Amino acid sequence: MNATSNNTIILVGHLGGDPAPKAGGCVEMRLCTTRGRKDAQIREWHTVKAFGELGSLCAKFLKKGRQIGVVGRLQYFETDPTRTQDGTKSVYAEIVADQIDFLG
Repeated sequence: MNATSNNTIILVGHLGGDPAPKAGGCVEMRLCTTRGRKDAQIREWHTVKAFGELGSLCAKFLKKGRQIGVVGRLQYFETDPTRTQDGTKSVYAEIVADQIDFLG
């Protein structure tokens, strides 16, 4: 069987805060998406990371409330249990952006 796999995610939503520069040229953003009926919408929050020139553009031009479209990949990571108060691991998901469109 010659199968390929793909890890691509597309999100459109509004920024919950200004992009935050992090170490290593990374810019982190919180993106809110909604789903469901207008009278019963469900909000979901996503962590989006952009690197290099894309991250620099986001930090320079994006602000809280701005609508953006993101194309990227879903990535999971675990916390270090030696750094948590109760010594447990947690698994988190984030989106590493390949493309960000400034929409509204």
